[in-house]
Amino acid sequence: TDQDLLSLGGMFLEPMWVFTRAGLGIQSFGDLKSARMSIGPPGSGTRALALQMRAEWGSDWGQSSSLGLASMEARAALLDGRIDAAVFVSSVSAPYIRDLLENPDIALVPFERAEAIARRSPALAPNLLLRGVLDIGEDLPANNIPLVAPVAQMLVAEETHPAIQAILLEAASDIHGESSLLATAGTFPDVTLTDVKVSPEAKRYFENGPSALRRWFSFGMANFLERAWVLAIPLLTLMIPMIRVAPPIYRWRVRRRIYVWYSDLRDLEAKGRSAKTEEERLQITRQLDQLQAEVGKVDVPLSYTDDLYRLRSHIEFVEGLILRLNRAASIA
Repeated sequence: TDQDLLSLGGMFLEPMWVFTRAGLGIQSFGDLKSARMSIGPPGSGTRALALQMRAEWGSDWGQSSSLGLASMEARAALLDGRIDAAVFVSSVSAPYIRDLLENPDIALVPFERAEAIARRSPALAPNLLLRGVLDIGEDLPANNIPLVAPVAQMLVAEETHPAIQAILLEAASDIHGESSLLATAGTFPDVTLTDVKVSPEAKRYFENGPSALRRWFSFGMANFLERAWVLAIPLLTLMIPMIRVAPPIYRWRVRRRIYVWYSDLRDLEAKGRSAKTEEERLQITRQLDQLQAEVGKVDVPLSYTDDLYRLRSHIEFVEGLILRLNRAASIA
């Protein structure tokens, strides 16, 4: 359904061509109400547009103005005189369109109120077929002819991933953004020429242009970075306190490697003071020497070496204290 589709914008024009046999005095589409006219087979886009145009000019159309011939059949019937007019919705480059434009017995009906028609239908655009645009030398067409043209749109399912939509939009800009016989460069794609809800990704693309990240990163990485900004604010909010608390945590971790030895040093000092024999005190001094050697292997940043050497001096102080206690006990 239309509710499940999104438009990526109008991509190109396919004019509505209304050809009649010359000499019938047809000046506008409304003059064809009683003509024998083919408006395309049932179910075709050509027929739907022709019926829309008939409604714009009123409802009193004859039965003969609803013939359902296919394009090539309608062309042959028009050239043979079996019908008075035929409606086509086709590219300007279609061979049978050029053949009919070149035929002096066939006339192209202008839409003088193309601007007004387009205002009444968002998916239609006014278009001016410029004099000589098909062939300068042959002066084809010989006059500026106003036309009304349906806009071919690119539709995607509503659940299509924005990254896929971005790829399609970039490709569409490369393919349809160039100048053509009916439009100047940069006219398409166009999100204003659509009667289907426009995709948010298409709006972003046409407002901001293709992302600069696509020029520097792979598609997957660029797509991730384009959407990562949504997470940037909460991440920064979390990072600020983390940055502030990081230096104290780092200092604590470095100093902890030093201060953990003070517990052993305090236990050895208590044992040395309570030792009863010389052998016990000598055993404690040997443990203090081992402790000094182990502390000497501790690696800390230069800014924390004063803490390390303070510990080593304290170990030496405790060892000297135990030795003095040992000498005092010997003298006693």
